[in-house]
Amino acid sequence: FPTRRSSHLIEPDFDLAPNEASHPSWGPIWLSLKDELEDQRAAKNADSLFASHAQRELGKGIREYEAGRYQEAIDALQAALKSGLPARADEMRAHRFIAFSYCLIQRSKECHAEFRAIFALDPAFVLLPSEAGHPAWSAIYGKELAAAKRASKAK
Repeated sequence: FPTRRSSHLIEPDFDLAPNEASHPSWGPIWLSLKDELEDQRAAKNADSLFASHAQRELGKGIREYEAGRYQEAIDALQAALKSGLPARADEMRAHRFIAFSYCLIQRSKECHAEFRAIFALDPAFVLLPSEAGHPAWSAIYGKELAAAKRASKAK
């Protein structure tokens, strides 16, 4: 998984124009950095006085994941989902980290199920360039992506 960079090096409101973001050279790097910043924001927002229980659990789960404590990450992220995350992006973020965590602790059945849950929420979900090709989850992701595409064609 990508190395986390210090958020003070990135201007939080900067964005690329659509044609720039899709550029084959820097677009994938930009998308990965932007998502990284959003993950950092979610973890940081968890410390806010106004954060809900779900947001605090999301932040805890992200920090546990980054520390390599994958079962603890799963527990916190599932608690966040059960508590009701207010933003769909945070819900997707929680599912993504849960899927990665299950894959990393070699619980492939649960990893498959989590990717299915992701595709149920967002059939157009794609891994970021920095996440694609990871040996722990890329094969499982690919199988679930193919199954989601078959299911959408059957509708």
